Amino acid sequence: MSLDIAIIEDKLYLEARRRIKRHLPDFAPEHLVLFATHTHNSPAPLAYVTYPPQPWPVLSLADYTEQLLAAICDAAAEAWQNRQAGAVSWGYGQAVVGFNRRAVYLDQTAKMYGKTD
Repeated sequence: MSLDIAIIEDKLYLEARRRIKRHLPDFAPEHLVLFATHTHNSPAPLAYVTYPPQPWPVLSLADYTEQLLAAICDAAAEAWQNRQAGAVSWGYGQAVVGFNRRAVYLDQTAKMYGKTD
């Protein structure tokens, strides 16, 4: 499961797995895989990094973490309950190589989505 957050702490994994086990007894919670996109525009759940309290409408870390855990469990339950048989095959083709969105040039100028050729 992809999470649009900076990091995933062990505590988040453990709590998500504990909750999923309670709601999906036929799912092995150790098979849950979480990964972060590493955005710098989201809070760190479970207070790995502490931020000063923010005024409304910003959620507290406790409320954010609770909302995140609920969303993880809901998504896992939906995926598990709607799973279908899959298959494996192979293919041959060309993969495009990714590049950074911000190109920096020899003259030290930079441009978002700048030309890199």
